[in-house]
Amino acid sequence: MKKSVKSRDLMYPDRLVSNMITDYIEGSFNGPGFLSRAIVVEIDMEGGRLSGPNTNVPSNFPNPRNSIKARIIGKDRYKSTDNLGVFWPMFPHDVMPLIEGEHVYVLFENPEEETSGIWICRIPEPQDVDTANFVDGNEKYKDSNNAVGIDQTVADMDTAPDPINRPPEFVVEKVPDFKPRKGDRVIKGSNNTIIILGRD
Repeated sequence: MKKSVKSRDLMYPDRLVSNMITDYIEGSFNGPGFLSRAIVVEIDMEGGRLSGPNTNVPSNFPNPRNSIKARIIGKDRYKSTDNLGVFWPMFPHDVMPLIEGEHVYVLFENPEEETSGIWICRIPEPQDVDTANFVDGNEKYKDSNNAVGIDQTVADMDTAPDPINRPPEFVVEKVPDFKPRKGDRVIKGSNNTIIILGRD
């Protein structure tokens, strides 16, 4: 990045990402990229329960609620769960639906040392496999028509050392597709719940 990043910038992740995007657009971003695709392995909805080699700086800060442990595709194939990175939520006051096994975008405050990880959102998937309930991150790669060049890399993640366990209270179910009008603000939950802010 063009601007130096300090540990206190972690408190304002929106500014951090905004600076990264600006630097990227201006051609002054000095790295291969700042977003990575990762598979969610563990979610901490209570806070303070996750630890890993990239724990956020300063290291004595407990992770906030809705933090995750995730396996970066193409890099963490052989790592055990204990050695996976911890990623704090980009939007700490906006809890988005997320389940173990789904794919998210992640980035690091310090990409060279891979410290202070942040997860941004669940990755949008093709319409034929996307759902508000649960999307297996590997699902779109099972159909060769949807292959986008990293299908083998994603498939290889199935050989990771530790299995991904979803919580028993989570229910996989079909969710009807809602078609918003232009200008609608739509907030969806995982289990057939929706808030629509539209024209009265």
